Amino acid sequence: MRCSKGMVLGIATLILFLSGCVSKSTYDKAVADLAGCRQQLQTCQQDQRTALDQAEVLRAQEQRLRTSLEAQAKIQAVEIEQLQGRLLLRVLDKVLFNSGSAEILADGRKVLDQLLASLQDTQFDILVEGHTDNVAIGARLRSRYASNWELSCNRATSVIAYLERTGGIAPARMAAMCHSKYRPVGANASAADRQQNRRVTIVLTPAGSFKR
Repeated sequence: MRCSKGMVLGIATLILFLSGCVSKSTYDKAVADLAGCRQQLQTCQQDQRTALDQAEVLRAQEQRLRTSLEAQAKIQAVEIEQLQGRLLLRVLDKVLFNSGSAEILADGRKVLDQLLASLQDTQFDILVEGHTDNVAIGARLRSRYASNWELSCNRATSVIAYLERTGGIAPARMAAMCHSKYRPVGANASAADRQQNRRVTIVLTPAGSFKR
């Protein structure tokens, strides 16, 4: 049962009215309902305060990231977005990897190094998502990556391994997710679209998100 402030006041008024003309069991039930509504209202208010606090932390973190990347002229390589209480950092494929490869390039390492200070913040867990375009893996690479699934997974785990090895980020704070070609941000109708779709997304979520 969800109770607004108006409902709480209404029940309280009703209790005062009924207390003189109903049975004790009915009165006791109304009192219990009022107590339950008060508790739920307090919980909702606390949840709202927590959500606002988390949103403020994310905004501050986003600004720090933008400032750091702009100072290093790397802002065009990373797209930053807040979405549903999470901070998304999309790192373009051309910066991180050669075509058909999961080995991080030197420029990609520099971009990740600029993100490390924020990623080391233990207020957040880190989800690394690998994405590809819709071009099938060629015969030359099929012995290494049977499909775009394997390529997207290898790219995500390459980033995680780098963050652990270079940034000292605890493995328990990180997780990998593979999307292959199935979460495009462009239509795959042109080379520019396909380049946008070949990406790694680093998602910052509240600490403890991966616990069961």
